[in-house]
Amino acid sequence: MSSTIQTERAIHHQVTQIGIADIVAYLLGNLGPTMTTALAGKSLQTIRRYAKGALDVPETAEKQLRDAYHVFTYLAQVDSPATVRAWFMGMNPQLDDKSPIEELVGGHPSDVLAAAKAFVTGG
Repeated sequence: MSSTIQTERAIHHQVTQIGIADIVAYLLGNLGPTMTTALAGKSLQTIRRYAKGALDVPETAEKQLRDAYHVFTYLAQVDSPATVRAWFMGMNPQLDDKSPIEELVGGHPSDVLAAAKAFVTGG
């Protein structure tokens, strides 16, 4: 169990240290433009400017993007990026059959992280 706690701490540290432009670029490459724009609530053109560091990301959008990155990197430790992307899109029984992306956009990152932990542990 302590290795799980250390891993979660390491991910949390990484999420707080990485620049938002890098997070946006990562999410664009792994979640794709549709989910990334939904998270930020902005157009694809704006998202691409965020990824280049050419535009400041509003605080609300940054939080949602960081939350998604946190969950994605947590799951990517045990599954392929394609599987993690599918997990973000699919109906999830841990989230009352809503998708994790819907719940993140809806402001429920703790629920999504709990669902990710259940997925990893087979629950």
